[in-house]
Amino acid sequence: MHILIANCMILGVILILIIVANIVSNKQNGKRSLSLDTVSRFVLSGIRKTRVGKEIFQKSVNAMRILYVRENAEEKATIFCTKQITLITLVLLASNSLSIIVALTGSSLLYQSYYLKRPGYGESALSVPLYMQVEENQEEIELELQERQYTDPVKLKEIFDKAKQYLDNTILGNNEAYDHIDRSLCLVTKIPSLSVTVDWELGYDGCINQDGSITVEDYQRDGVIQTITAVIRYYDNEIRYPINLVLYPKEKTKTERLIELVQQEVRQQQQSAPEEEYLKLPKTIEGQELIYYERKEKDPILLTMLGLMAMGCLLYGNTARLEKEKKKRDRQMLLDYPDIIHKLVLLLGAGMTVKNAWGMICGEYERKRQRAGTRQKAGTKEETRYIYEEMVVTIHEIQNGMAEMEAYDRFGRRVKLIPYMKLSSLLVQNMTKGTGDLLKLLEYEAVQSFEERKDMAKRVGEEASTKLLVPMVFMLLILLIIIMVPAFMQM
Repeated sequence: MHILIANCMILGVILILIIVANIVSNKQNGKRSLSLDTVSRFVLSGIRKTRVGKEIFQKSVNAMRILYVRENAEEKATIFCTKQITLITLVLLASNSLSIIVALTGSSLLYQSYYLKRPGYGESALSVPLYMQVEENQEEIELELQERQYTDPVKLKEIFDKAKQYLDNTILGNNEAYDHIDRSLCLVTKIPSLSVTVDWELGYDGCINQDGSITVEDYQRDGVIQTITAVIRYYDNEIRYPINLVLYPKEKTKTERLIELVQQEVRQQQQSAPEEEYLKLPKTIEGQELIYYERKEKDPILLTMLGLMAMGCLLYGNTARLEKEKKKRDRQMLLDYPDIIHKLVLLLGAGMTVKNAWGMICGEYERKRQRAGTRQKAGTKEETRYIYEEMVVTIHEIQNGMAEMEAYDRFGRRVKLIPYMKLSSLLVQNMTKGTGDLLKLLEYEAVQSFEERKDMAKRVGEEASTKLLVPMVFMLLILLIIIMVPAFMQM
């Protein structure tokens, strides 16, 4: 009941939020629409006003600034966060709706909190799990509801007499002797290895139940003499085997006693009114007020927990994907470093200045991007080269009036990779001191970068071979199973 109320409140808050967000957005834009994207942007604007929200959003902006150099990082971060909030909203809506549906569906046996509907004529007995509230405590209780019966006597079944010795060895269960029974009896219904069935006549005072449990009141501490009869059947042969027992009450806790009294009250009502459709559950037992709650087999709280887990997995997955993109960007830049150095060496060796060489490399990349855009329309996708994007940003800064030295320095600080920071410092140092050794230094750097690229290629190959070990191990296990199973089957 409490989880149902909580789910309804969460669903109501989400729906109210959707309505309010769309009303505010429609007033601002002059349009009439209803979308989750509007809600997500509305929620994001509220989150960004908090201190924690600002920090989280700024981290997203920094990540987007690294991955999308020539695009608006704040807008990209807004789109990313909006998608995150939309996914979370959809998960919450789905999980809470399913939880409410599960909580409301299904036939309820409990009517007006104190009446249980019994099985109809010809239906089997039913076990009903309930919660029983005693003061501030909530206890579990299971009530056995028998079907509404006609008053015709029940026919007895046949008994097999050769099982007497087996019954003598098993009926005591955990009890020590026939003259002191205070634990459940082992009332078997079949004899192993024999075509024998056993029915039990336990008397009419209710001291022994069909499951073997003992029901003896506290005032009967002196013992209750009880005779039970095992009706043993073997096909058409029948023998009645009486067994004399002395029953003693078992020490019970207060909760066990209350549950026992409730079950006893329900049994008495069923016996006194076998055709009544509803049974009234007792409101008080021995001065204790009782409240009952129906136990559902499909617990709606499970769906709510699954929804929260799915929301956490989505958040973690999107964050991990962003980190993976950043690592991919760094690796791609390191792989492109020898090409960049090689092109600069060729162009500077041909007599170009650093600015012109830089601009020519960027111009070649832009023309390639235009051709890639044409091919992309035809169905071919080209991968973005992050380092060339950074170089294009640098040449645009220079063309817009920024000093070359500052532009190259900003380039190194944006990329944040050691090789490019070294290249940036070489270019800045050349402009500051005016040394003529830049070409030699770049040639040496080109040689070193190609060696490092070879080492990186080797590491990538080793990583790939390591990842292949897992499927190889599975294949080995399958091969062993194929070989060993037939061998064991033939032994």
